[in-house]
Amino acid sequence: GIFLARGAWRRTFPLWSFVGVYSLVVVAFFVNARFRVPVVPVLLVFAAHACLWTRDRLRARDPRGLAAAAAGLVGIAACVLGTPSNVASSAAGGRFLLGYAAARDGDHAAAVRELSRAVELRPGSAVAQRELGTSLRAVGRPAEARGALERAAALDPADFTAESRLVDLDLAEGRVDEALARAERVAAAAPHDRKVWYDVARCHVQVGRYAEAVAPLERALEVDPDYFYALWSLGIVREQLGDPGAAAALYERACSVDTDAPPEHVQQACRMAAAARARR
Repeated sequence: GIFLARGAWRRTFPLWSFVGVYSLVVVAFFVNARFRVPVVPVLLVFAAHACLWTRDRLRARDPRGLAAAAAGLVGIAACVLGTPSNVASSAAGGRFLLGYAAARDGDHAAAVRELSRAVELRPGSAVAQRELGTSLRAVGRPAEARGALERAAALDPADFTAESRLVDLDLAEGRVDEALARAERVAAAAPHDRKVWYDVARCHVQVGRYAEAVAPLERALEVDPDYFYALWSLGIVREQLGDPGAAAALYERACSVDTDAPPEHVQQACRMAAAARARR
């Protein structure tokens, strides 16, 4: 339709220029996930023009015009119905989103199905491997979870979330030395990430090395003074080291910060603050 309307380009300038400018903006910024919707009404106007042009050629019994229209339709059909090289990646993205949504809703069995399909379609996706590993662990398949998380870490060494989840898995399986080595390696590579220091401290706390946990928790708080889990954990550590006054102050800070931690964790920290105040 746009091609057929080229003779009236001055009159149709607002329409075809909108299509061009909007498409360039989407390519540059991708500001809207439903990016096709605003341009569809304009394209329908050009499509209607093509339909009317074809009707006129039929009425005029114009074989050359009809042959040109047929050739155009065949060319469009070949483009639309063909399988572009990025279809697998696009399908993998859809499967990933379905799996991620299922995991967020707590349905990790469905998440494993969708994420496994995403990984099958796009095995080089670090984030799909990572989320698959997380859901595999949630459904009680730790060995497969470890494999997926290790693949995610290898595919994207800068994504420390996979490494952090491997630390979780190591600690759950009692591999404290392995977890600590992994956490310290990540902390050296990403010292400005609050979570990596928290992971180092967790490794020490798991085996009762409370004094060794103080420094990494303080490093985490240097990165983010309002990090709820570092405040809460440092309070626990201080209490274990015999300083309930410092523990109470840290628990109270944890209760006061703006956090996305589950409400039950915040409530527990507040109860621990009251108990520590009573003991000091």
